[in-house]
Amino acid sequence: MTVQAREARGWTGGRRRILAALLALAILIPLGVLFLDHNRDQSRHRSMAAQERHGIEYLLALSQLTIALTDAQSAAVSGEPVSREVLDGTLAEVAAVDDRPGDELRARERWLQPRDTIELAASGDHTDARAASTAYAEATGLLLGLYDRLRETTGLVRDPDQDAYHVQDAAGGRLPEAIVAAGQLVDLVTLSPREPAGQQAVNNIELSVAVDAITGPVDGFVASIQAALDSTESRSLSSTVLSKYDRFLRAKDGLLLLVTPPDGNAGNIDFGQLAFIRAELQAAGDDLLVTLLTELDTLIETRAGELTRSQWRAAIALLVGVLLAFGLVAVSLVRGGRQPTRHRRPSELTAG
Repeated sequence: MTVQAREARGWTGGRRRILAALLALAILIPLGVLFLDHNRDQSRHRSMAAQERHGIEYLLALSQLTIALTDAQSAAVSGEPVSREVLDGTLAEVAAVDDRPGDELRARERWLQPRDTIELAASGDHTDARAASTAYAEATGLLLGLYDRLRETTGLVRDPDQDAYHVQDAAGGRLPEAIVAAGQLVDLVTLSPREPAGQQAVNNIELSVAVDAITGPVDGFVASIQAALDSTESRSLSSTVLSKYDRFLRAKDGLLLLVTPPDGNAGNIDFGQLAFIRAELQAAGDDLLVTLLTELDTLIETRAGELTRSQWRAAIALLVGVLLAFGLVAVSLVRGGRQPTRHRRPSELTAG
């Protein structure tokens, strides 16, 4: 073999190895960039899902406080003793949740104001039922503001899934407002017979406003639940929610029928029946609120699990790409290192 042939063959093998290395880099660099972008995006969505679940934990504690607070308001307006044990227990539960993710959710300062207002309303000896109603109404108003604040800071109001978005709107916005409005409507009806005769015209106006205050949130709640059921792929959402949803609506309809009868004569209200319907509405609302928030947590947990699986699939794809690229280089090096066998011609053998 001539020197020129050996040099040409060496140059060809070296060029092959260089091309193989360049091809491997051409595979690995874009693959790595895509993996990093995908991983960064999935990590951001997983962080958002974790924050939303912290918000749901907080909302679950607030839901129990809402029920206890409306019960305390009804007792104070009716002249009955307020169950401080139940109210203090729910306040402690919210405080415990606030101690964990409260700073992350930026709800600490917003929580202190309703907490102090609730404790002030519950600690007062309200001899005047109207003053008691006003004090508790201020507390429930601040509590509903905390619901909205949490849904905003945790990103629940920006949830990318249609079913989760509508469920959070129903459970974190419409339903608590409807429960509070229903309690205040019952309190107003309870107060009416004790008011002076000249106050009746004002009471009738307040009653009309209170009825609108419950029908508006309930209509929005119904629309949100229907939109969630239409857009969801979760089987448990429809099967779990519908029975509790129907129970709450039946209790609401019964309450409105009792306080605004078709004949327009609201003067002969059966207060025993009113107390029963109010208790049923509170129980149905509590059950429905917890169920919706639990289902919402399940929806977001499922999405977080899918994000984790997507990250693993991307990591496996990257690993396969790396192995293929290194395999390509290895094969090129092996082939380039082999020297082809040179067979001697017959004339050379004879001369030998």
